[in-house]
Amino acid sequence: MKRTVLYGILILTFLCTTSCEKWLDVNPKSEIKADKLFDTEAGFKDALTGLYINMTSKDVYGANLSWQAIEFMAGQYDGGNSSYIELQKYNFEHNTSKYFINAVWAKEYNIISETNLLLESLEKKGNILNPTLYNVIKGEALAIRAMCHFDLIRLFAKGNLTDRQEILAEPCIPYVTEYSKEITDQQPYEATLQLLHQDINDALFCLKSDPLYTGTEERPEDYDNVTNDIFFKGTYYKGRETRLSYPAVLLLNARVYLWEGNQEKALEYAKKLIESYEQYVAQGKKRWATESSNVSSEGENRDYVFQGELLFALDVQKLEEYIENAYSEYVNGNRNNDRLIQSGQFVEKLFTSLSTSDLRFRKQWQPAGDNFLTVKIRKTEGQQYSNYLPLMRISEAYLIAAECLKTSNKKQAVEYMNFLKTKRNIPTNAFLPENISTKDLQQEIIQDYRRELTQEGQLFFCYKRLGLQTFPSIQSDIMTDTQYKLPYPDIENELGQRE
Repeated sequence: MKRTVLYGILILTFLCTTSCEKWLDVNPKSEIKADKLFDTEAGFKDALTGLYINMTSKDVYGANLSWQAIEFMAGQYDGGNSSYIELQKYNFEHNTSKYFINAVWAKEYNIISETNLLLESLEKKGNILNPTLYNVIKGEALAIRAMCHFDLIRLFAKGNLTDRQEILAEPCIPYVTEYSKEITDQQPYEATLQLLHQDINDALFCLKSDPLYTGTEERPEDYDNVTNDIFFKGTYYKGRETRLSYPAVLLLNARVYLWEGNQEKALEYAKKLIESYEQYVAQGKKRWATESSNVSSEGENRDYVFQGELLFALDVQKLEEYIENAYSEYVNGNRNNDRLIQSGQFVEKLFTSLSTSDLRFRKQWQPAGDNFLTVKIRKTEGQQYSNYLPLMRISEAYLIAAECLKTSNKKQAVEYMNFLKTKRNIPTNAFLPENISTKDLQQEIIQDYRRELTQEGQLFFCYKRLGLQTFPSIQSDIMTDTQYKLPYPDIENELGQRE
């Protein structure tokens, strides 16, 4: 059956570096504005920057898909009387849940539509750009399109494909590759994943022009002059970790392969990334938290996010505004039921097998009476590392590699896990033994997902990918597709037949 989708392109807003002018409305006047934008190199740069700014919206990665709603869904906070309690209970008919579902769906497809316009404009007018600049803009845009579609798949399609390959024949979310008012139909899950991989493969090919690419391809004569531009450095005082650079797309590819149950390919890309990161460290471009003085420091220069390990993090200029009430016990004189609180017992179980010397425990969790607050992304005035919202980090590559090897090469899997422990300042007496059972090793991997990626929006997806029936946290209900798979927005169901 045919399936239609409303992408929210009736009124699309694009935020460039200097304005909030609406430019993607589908009326002719706005189309003229968009067309003129791509007459200059600066216009293409602004368009790409605007995509990242749109990704910082609270509707998606600025809150919902990072530290807030989706973390409640993963049981990372005590819902209690929170306004997110119904979402945490997977009551998708509740108004709060519907608002989350509608907002995520509409904004992700909004970003995808804008990305498609940029990509089509590159094909039409990209000859005004230096080839290196053209490749980097195209590569990052393709990666954005892939990332947004993948997160929609992980929310609105079924998981645990490793044990249920028959799901690949079922309809999946629409994969939109054209900027058009025409409706995009559903395709089978398998075909949708093929489109996703095509975008990622094309992005990786283009991003061989990325300054962080570690291959041996010969560079153009003007490469150093072109890439010395601030555009290639990142945003403000932050580096290319605020963009979907080559290493970030390697991790995205490993995530996708792991999601679909292809551990061989997931391991291949995780290893590529690990090898690349080792080169960055050797060149002084990256550094582990244990090697950073700012991780150990206190006050405004304290590095909560372990910046040297980030592969992709949004620079959210409104982060303080977004989270200002999230850590307050009282708001407007009333008890704050939406406080990002975790019980002492919750945190104790999370770190019980390790040591209080663990950098994550010491630097990213803060006591609050008998409870704890996760303060990884909490902004403090004047802090050098403010506004960072981590979405990808190198440690995930080690966790993916360990999971892929846990049966075929347990010794190497344990080595990856224990290597991470050295980077978290954990004593050797807390290392994993080589004779650990496969089941216990998998549990340790899940635990480190929770320690490493808290507030980064990946835990719910991890549980769904593994098909866990219960979570190792607050959540205790039996999880099935009914809980894991979000329903399509109401407006989608009003448009016609659905599968």
